[in-house]
Amino acid sequence: MTKKTILIIAVCLIGLGCNKLKGERGDKGDPGPGRVYIVTGFLTSNETVVNNFTIRTPANIAVYLADGLGDKVELPYFLPDFGYNAYAVISTGRVDIYNGILAGADRFEIIIVTQ
Repeated sequence: MTKKTILIIAVCLIGLGCNKLKGERGDKGDPGPGRVYIVTGFLTSNETVVNNFTIRTPANIAVYLADGLGDKVELPYFLPDFGYNAYAVISTGRVDIYNGILAGADRFEIIIVTQ
């Protein structure tokens, strides 16, 4: 055998061996019972009401305020130096957002993970 033939055989064997290192593709699994919904909008006043049918219990709900620069904070947002706090009251089908504009925000984002 020539060196060229041995080299070709070695490259082919290495190529075949590398495919075995990848492993088998696993099952993708069950996506689970929960779904994620994102509700966004603009604050209209310091007492903004957001109605949405996906806001229900049991669910994990996070409410964020954002400004025009893209900075977000999760509620409640405590502002003791100013004498007020920005917060949200969550009930079935609605979220009431208080003092969002006073806190310097102009939009909201509600993330709902249903169970």
